[in-house]
Amino acid sequence: MDKKIKRGLERERIIMDNDKERQSNPMIAIKELLQNKNYIVVLDANILLKIYRSSPDYAEFVLECLNSIKDYICIPFNVQWEYEKHRKDEYAKKVKSIENSAELCRQLISTIENKIKGQCRELSKDGYPDIDKLFNELIGKITEIEDKFDLYFIEHQNLDFLNNWEIDKVFDLVNKFSKMPAPSAAFIYKQCQEGQYRYKKKMPPGYKDGISKYGDLLVWAETYEYAVLNNKNVIFVTDDVKEDWWEKLDDGSILFRKELIKEFSHKTKNIKNSGESLKLIPMIGYDLYQAIAREFNIEAPDATSMILNATDESFVEEVHMEVFDSIWSEIAYSGISFLHVDISHIGSEGVEEWKLDEVEYNGYERIDVDSGIATYIISYFIKMFGVSYDCWGIDNNTEDIITSPGRMHECSGRVDVSVTRKVDTTINWNEDFDYQDAKIHETFIKEDGYEDEDSEFDVYYCSECGKK
Repeated sequence: MDKKIKRGLERERIIMDNDKERQSNPMIAIKELLQNKNYIVVLDANILLKIYRSSPDYAEFVLECLNSIKDYICIPFNVQWEYEKHRKDEYAKKVKSIENSAELCRQLISTIENKIKGQCRELSKDGYPDIDKLFNELIGKITEIEDKFDLYFIEHQNLDFLNNWEIDKVFDLVNKFSKMPAPSAAFIYKQCQEGQYRYKKKMPPGYKDGISKYGDLLVWAETYEYAVLNNKNVIFVTDDVKEDWWEKLDDGSILFRKELIKEFSHKTKNIKNSGESLKLIPMIGYDLYQAIAREFNIEAPDATSMILNATDESFVEEVHMEVFDSIWSEIAYSGISFLHVDISHIGSEGVEEWKLDEVEYNGYERIDVDSGIATYIISYFIKMFGVSYDCWGIDNNTEDIITSPGRMHECSGRVDVSVTRKVDTTINWNEDFDYQDAKIHETFIKEDGYEDEDSEFDVYYCSECGKK
């Protein structure tokens, strides 16, 4: 064979072998690696915090997987610090999401009741007879529905999925893992100095982080330092798929940054032992759990559920503002349709257009998966304002409506939007996530206060108590 061709084939084989080292592979023989090949598992903080955000069944699956290898897991000090910093908020959200199931049902009933009240008032104004009788009959039906919901939650209050997060299961499990010692001040100072140079050159990891500027770099340095001191090969697991950890290929697959593979090899090279380096296997959580489930005989959720739990956050993070923009005009020109009218002081001519003052993304929940379509509720907190007028009569000459001076209304509240997404059977990390449909699911917007434009003074009234 021609020497040039032979060298070319050899070079291609080396590249392919290097790419294998950089892949997150769910088919690794993890039990063999841990029990016989001197490997430990190092988890990034995002792996632990993500458990709180997962559906109850998937969270239980992940906990079972990690518990089965708990003796081989070692947590960097800065991972522990990051986890401790955020875990209480994440746990509170987890418990709240379970408790919200009953509360959302009650809010739905309350919204329907308020809409019936408003509609009955309008019918009464238009002169329809027997409105009080109609109203009482409808409210009676609403009470029946409310009683059925209450009875359901009383009868099912002992369901496991409602009660199995009475304690923080993630925290209990993390306490069973080994921990790397706290780095010295000199170590931290050295990494921060190096970080300034690395980030200017866009050298991974962490240059995409922004706020927690050197967090990833410290975790990475802790990992290879611990590996050297304890002579341990490492399975490094992170769901941070930004380009400062992973390289995204055109086909949507990801490879661990080759600079990090090379750095780990260099930092862990043992000159006394034939110049050999310790081994590094990079993984994402999705692949780690598949490998553990297969080899430790743990029943895994279906593939769709696995993929959703791996990509829910990325999907919502990418689409949530586009979703809100798509539904805002419906609220902007809705008059009082989405307003809690019991405590509003809107003039008889209504509000022609609401102006958005502030919108804040307030979390999400996946509520259904059916026939490859996932449905989410994405929540927002909004503040808006608009001007209403009262009708004072009609100009006899022009027949134009004569209106009062304007009244400015400031309102705020929650907007829940139902969003659907088509679920693929494979993860594509290069995918630009898109949603299929978005519509307003539920709102609770109330008037906070109002101000009459013809007032001699700048007087702002509280809607609930009427006081200045």
